[in-house]
Amino acid sequence: MLLPLIDDDLDQNDNQLGLIGLNDRLNWNHNLDKTRRTLSGAAIQNVRTLLNTEQLKDCAEAYTNCGFLRSVIDKNIFFMIGERTRFLIEPNNELIEGREDKEIKEIEKNINDNTKYNQLRIDLLRLNKRVELQDRLNKLLTGVWVFGRSFLQIERLQPDDPTSTLSTTGGSRIYGEPIALKPLTPFRIEKTLVDDKKYTFEGLLYNYGVNANKTG
Repeated sequence: MLLPLIDDDLDQNDNQLGLIGLNDRLNWNHNLDKTRRTLSGAAIQNVRTLLNTEQLKDCAEAYTNCGFLRSVIDKNIFFMIGERTRFLIEPNNELIEGREDKEIKEIEKNINDNTKYNQLRIDLLRLNKRVELQDRLNKLLTGVWVFGRSFLQIERLQPDDPTSTLSTTGGSRIYGEPIALKPLTPFRIEKTLVDDKKYTFEGLLYNYGVNANKTG
């Protein structure tokens, strides 16, 4: 920001005019504040939130009691998710890159006529409806906006469960049919596990209250 020049300042030294803060630039301290280590990045073996339990409670109370804050968060989530789009199966870019329109249409026709893909589409639509995917996405993003992070636990049937409605070949039937997406409260997350080489999420330690040794 430039200092304005007014009539009373016409006779002052030109060296006194300039950018605010320019003379203090060399005095800025960019070193880490070692007295505030709890707010710095956590070790990779113990990635944790910057907020303690009481601060997390304050965030929850603010979202519950402040209508303006709740409205802002809910609208942001709505615009992030949007209306539920229709299910669509289309070829990957690797299959259609550099091909003519006629070839692309032929590939799309083969996909539409493939009974395996059609069964996969039916399975996914049923799963999304069963686990209430749209509602759980709203809860997930609400947790992210209010508490800074959020997790969903996938509850599955056994792969050989006779009540499973999925096709018996491939798909989620190999790992067990998902029957629920359970939001996990951030108050009970004790530790987050991250791969120390790839920095990818591996899991977390969750306090269920009844059996503290159970992990997610």
